[in-house]
Amino acid sequence: MTAREALRNARGQFSVTEVILAMAIIGCLSLALISMLSANPYGYMPDMDTVKTVLGIAAIIIFGAALGGYAYFLRRRTAARQKQLQK
Repeated sequence: MTAREALRNARGQFSVTEVILAMAIIGCLSLALISMLSANPYGYMPDMDTVKTVLGIAAIIIFGAALGGYAYFLRRRTAARQKQLQK
């Protein structure tokens, strides 16, 4: 099964909130991994304070973007509903 077929089969099974939260979690984890790998040029693990700080900043950025996207979606849906009611 290709990714396109999986997306086509999953359409309607997940709410917008679940999709946005899943994207936020994946984005946060990938940002944390990239920052940890790029922060240590000598190959040692950074201290836990650095990891916690990077994870916190990444979580705030991703969560803010997810909330903004969800608010945009709600605004568009409400506008479409209002437009439909006016007809």
